[in-house]
Amino acid sequence: MIALIMWLALSLATVGDRGMPQVVLKFSGALMTDQSKKLVAAALRRSLLGIAIVIVVAGVLAITFKNLVEFSVEIWSLAALLLISNHLTSIMLAAARAREHFKKASMVTVTGSLLCLPIVMMGCLMFGAVGALVGMVARNLPAILALFSYVDWSARFSKLTRREKSYAHQLWISDSIEALALSRVELVILGIFWTFSETGYFAIASMFMGLVCQLAFQASPVLVVGFSGMGSQKRSVLYRAAFSYMALFALPISFGGAAISPVLMPLVFGDNFEPAVGSSIILMLGAGPAALSVIPWAYLAGCGHGRALLWLSIVTMFSSLLILLLAVPSGGVLAAAGVRAALEVLVFLASAAIVVKVGGPSIPWTTFAKTLAAPIPTILYAWVITENFPSNGGLVLAIFGGAVIYLLVVRMLNIVSSRERRHIRTIIIRRAPMNLRQSLSQVLGVFLGPS
Repeated sequence: MIALIMWLALSLATVGDRGMPQVVLKFSGALMTDQSKKLVAAALRRSLLGIAIVIVVAGVLAITFKNLVEFSVEIWSLAALLLISNHLTSIMLAAARAREHFKKASMVTVTGSLLCLPIVMMGCLMFGAVGALVGMVARNLPAILALFSYVDWSARFSKLTRREKSYAHQLWISDSIEALALSRVELVILGIFWTFSETGYFAIASMFMGLVCQLAFQASPVLVVGFSGMGSQKRSVLYRAAFSYMALFALPISFGGAAISPVLMPLVFGDNFEPAVGSSIILMLGAGPAALSVIPWAYLAGCGHGRALLWLSIVTMFSSLLILLLAVPSGGVLAAAGVRAALEVLVFLASAAIVVKVGGPSIPWTTFAKTLAAPIPTILYAWVITENFPSNGGLVLAIFGGAVIYLLVVRMLNIVSSRERRHIRTIIIRRAPMNLRQSLSQVLGVFLGPS
């Protein structure tokens, strides 16, 4: 019940925010400080009205169907507070990132997480489920306090421009489709045609794919801000560099994760979830394209092409629904996983093509082909190790050995340019302790080659 409420709070915050966090992220960074604060105030007023409507509607539905839904005034009141606090946090983080206060945004997030853990633990021990929700609300307190420095409440008559309203509307519908439909449609279809067991297998199998995607999504606010404030030439350079780095990060995790899934899934979730292994392999293969889609998505959002993102979401939603209805009744969990992975590939290719169509840069295909080939030895190594040593030790050996092999292959294929190698070397060595810098430089020389 609590997990459902937390998901609803996150999803309904997206529905109620009316696209205002995206407006703040896209437009406030280019304004002077006073104008930026007025924009944040206007965005808050519009979005808080939407949040209030969502809370009222959800409360009426909960009371109306209280025989079907466990209704508790305390739990649902805290759920409303969680929804509001999640929204205020998203506005604050958008405002901070738009002003390029990335360190402050990170510190607020870390502080909230550190504050959340002990409160959740103590709350669960003392008050049960209600205590867990209190801890989740407390996680947002540092961001809410920091929000006051980004908003000017005295700007009573501040209004959004027509362009800002249009952008908000497009991104709002697109994000709502993602939150309510695309993220859960497979579970709904499986629940209709199959049993709860199959639905549970898919939910478990998709967890590792979700982790990869969430890590990739952390780059999107930074990229949206970057693309918003650059000329076309600099945008092209940033786009290709971001794509190359994302491919270097996501593809080995995606493909390597698929290779070790037969051992990893039963080890983490138990032997009862061994039927989820096949779908986990398929979904992990789809995690790479899903992560790469973040780059063209951020480019289109940063350059103001919200209409293109909206249509892409609508087409993806209807295509997903239609194909799942055709495939899942006979194919079950594996069919659902295959449809999801295939759609992630198609969305990636479509979003990259849309970037080119609106006058943006193309994907660096030569570098991408090398990056796509680089994880192959890693996959083979990890598969051989886990097949012959299906244990904790074998899993550790597969992961660390695979990482070393991948770095060596990246060097052999010369995927990273000499300029990028110097940049990486400088960043790592500067942050290392003085007594380790010489040894670290020699190790980096093995993997990065001469700078």
